[in-house]
Amino acid sequence: MHSTPDAASSPHRNFRALRAGSTLGIAGLLLASAGCALAPSSAERAQSRGVTAVGEVIRPGTHSAAPRPPGPESTPGDYLRFALLHRPEVAAAYDEWRASVYAIAPERALPDPKLTFQADITNSLKSLMPGFMIDLLGPKKRVAMTREAVARSDLAHQAYVATLVSVTDSLRRSWTDLVAIDRSIALRAQMTALMQRLTSANQASYETDRGTMSLDAQSASIDATRKLALELANLRDEQAAARAHFKAALGLAPGDPDPAWPSVSFTDSALPDTATLWARILAGNPELASLRSAVDMAEAQIGVASIAGTPDFSAGLMADLKMNPLLYRPTASLSLPVWRERIRAIMDSAKARRSASVENLDARQLSLAANLADGLARLRSAERTLRYIDTSAFPRIDRDLASGEAAYGTGNGGIDGLIRLHLMRLELAIERVDAERMRDLAFADVVRLAASDLGAIPALNPELNAIPSQS
Repeated sequence: MHSTPDAASSPHRNFRALRAGSTLGIAGLLLASAGCALAPSSAERAQSRGVTAVGEVIRPGTHSAAPRPPGPESTPGDYLRFALLHRPEVAAAYDEWRASVYAIAPERALPDPKLTFQADITNSLKSLMPGFMIDLLGPKKRVAMTREAVARSDLAHQAYVATLVSVTDSLRRSWTDLVAIDRSIALRAQMTALMQRLTSANQASYETDRGTMSLDAQSASIDATRKLALELANLRDEQAAARAHFKAALGLAPGDPDPAWPSVSFTDSALPDTATLWARILAGNPELASLRSAVDMAEAQIGVASIAGTPDFSAGLMADLKMNPLLYRPTASLSLPVWRERIRAIMDSAKARRSASVENLDARQLSLAANLADGLARLRSAERTLRYIDTSAFPRIDRDLASGEAAYGTGNGGIDGLIRLHLMRLELAIERVDAERMRDLAFADVVRLAASDLGAIPALNPELNAIPSQS
C-alpha cells in the first residue's frame, strides 16, 4: 500500500508546527521570566568591587615576581605587608569571602528552567508530549533571599578582616618576643664576661692573700657564672623557637631563606585617649563587626520567614506530537502554604536567632570594654616601670659607677666592687628589657582591639558601603 503525498508530508507538518509553536511558547516563558529578573543591589555591587580589588593585590598576574623576604632596610610596615600577602590563612579567608559573593547571584536568580516529557502508552504510543517549564518565584521572596546572601557575604568579609588582624597581631607579638630575647642574650653575654673577670680577680686576690675574699665568696661567683651560662643556653633555645615563630608569622616555611631579624620595637607610636580608643573599637573591631553582620543576617532571615506563606508559581507548555492538528497543553501549579504552625515556627526561629545575635553583640561589647581597661592598665604599669628605671634607677647606678671608677683609679677601691656595679647595671638593663616587652605586648593587645594596624595596608581592607535596605 502506497502512502499519498499528503500522508507522507503530515509528520513534517507536525514537526514544523511543533517547532513554531514550541518556539513561541518558550519565548513567551523566557520573556515572562526575564521580566522577573532582579538587578544586583548596591550592597552586592560593593561586595563584588571589594573582593575584586583585594584579589588584584593578593593574586596579581602570574608573571609577577615573588617578593623576597624583608631585608635590613625594611620597615615594620614592609614586614607586615609581606606577612599579609604570604600567610595562607589570609588567602583562605579571602576565598571564603569571594565564594560568598559569588553565592549572591543564584539567590536573586530564577530557578533553572526544565524540559519535561510525558507519554501515554497502551498497546501502542498514544501521545508524545515534550515540553518546557519554569518556576516563577515572586520578586519579594528573591529580594529577601538576596538580602540574606548579602548579609552572609558581609559576615565572610568581616571574618577576612579578622584574619588580617590576627596575622598582624601574631607578627607584632613574635617580633616583640624575638627582639626581647635577642637583647637579653646580649646583656647576659656581657654579664658572663664580667662574672668570669670577677671570678679571676677574686681567685688572684685569694691566692696572693691581698684581699679579703673568702673561699665561699669565690664559690658563689663561680655558681653565678654557671647560672648565667644556663640562662644563656635556655635563651638561645628560646631564640631558635622565636625565630621559627617569626618566620611562620611572615608566612615563610622552615627551609625558606631567613629574613633580616628585627632589632627595634615594632612601633613607637602613641595611643590616643581612652574615649577615642573606645570609639575606634566600636567602629573597627572585627569581632563586633562580625556580630553586627550576624544581626543583619538574622534580620534578613526574618524577612525570608515573613514570606514563607507566599505561594510559589510554576508555568509550562507541552505539545503532543501524535495529534494532528498539533495539541498544546499549557500547565501551571501553585504551592499552597497552608501549614500555619510550620510558618509560625519558621518566623519564631528567625526572631530567636536575631535576639541571640543582638545579645551576643551586647555581651561582646562589655567584654571588650573590660579587655581595653585591662590592656591599658598593663600598658601604664609597664610605662611607669620604664620611667622609674630611666629617670631614677639608671641615674643612681651611673652615679655609683662614676664613684667606683674614681675610687678604683685612686687605689681606694678594688676591681671586684667595680665589676659588681657593672653587673648591677646590666641586671637593671635586663629588667628594662622585660618591662619594655610587657609594654609592647600590652600595646599589641590594645591595638588588636581597635584593629589599628590595618590602615597601613588599605588595599587589603577596602571600605565597603553599609548594606542598604532593599525594597
